[in-house]
Amino acid sequence: MDLLIINKNMKINQFKIILYTFILLLIASSFSLTYASNVSVFISPTTASKYVNDNTNTNTNVNVDPAGNDVCVVKGSLIFENLSCKSITLTEGLMAQSVPTCSKPNFVIGIPSCTKTEKTLFSINTGFSNVGTSSIKLSNISVIGIGVAASSTSIDGNFTVLTKEVVKEPVVVDTDKDTNVIDDTETTINDTEKEVIASSSETEDTEIDVEVPKKKFNLLASINDILSNISGEVVAWIVIIMVATIIIITGWKADHKEHKKEDDNKDNK
Repeated sequence: MDLLIINKNMKINQFKIILYTFILLLIASSFSLTYASNVSVFISPTTASKYVNDNTNTNTNVNVDPAGNDVCVVKGSLIFENLSCKSITLTEGLMAQSVPTCSKPNFVIGIPSCTKTEKTLFSINTGFSNVGTSSIKLSNISVIGIGVAASSTSIDGNFTVLTKEVVKEPVVVDTDKDTNVIDDTETTINDTEKEVIASSSETEDTEIDVEVPKKKFNLLASINDILSNISGEVVAWIVIIMVATIIIITGWKADHKEHKKEDDNKDNK
């Protein structure tokens, strides 16, 4: 009887231990699934201005920000748009299951002892040959904490490619040489002035007969010139006066002929 009771109590205790263990595993797994959230994998710098065929300031980094959580492994791939990848350099102290290269930019990088602070995974040496926009994009990113994959965000790098301005070197002027040139110029000018004065004095002594062409008088052209300088109202009045004068003269001539005709008839009688 006592043996049965002891066996029963042992089974009950075993059941409780299994139950408690299961509950603790559920709680631990829930923390493990959420502890590595808000992890960010990003291109640094995320935005920048680059220059065509510039051999300086061409490195771009791929960083991970654990946001205070443990991050042990980062995996993913790169996509290059409108730029050339020259080389990829893994950060010292990291272990790579898959090392990224320019021809195969896939990576699986392990961080020994994991990390809770921001870390550079590798750097990319790039080249820009065309003006416009270019980018480095992150693809298929996943982050693994302590044996558990966690959700993460990724931020691409976008660049504006510009033409580099060429700085012109200042022209050094030799002041002594310029002074000599100015003196030579003044000497030349003085000689020229002397020649002009001499030639002008010679022309003053010589009498020059210039035949002035005689202008023919043109009545119509003169009338046109006069009329072009007279306003329209004056021209209208002149026309009216001329017409009235012609009418008066015509009437006077007609009346004169009539009187003459009457005088002739009287003489004939």
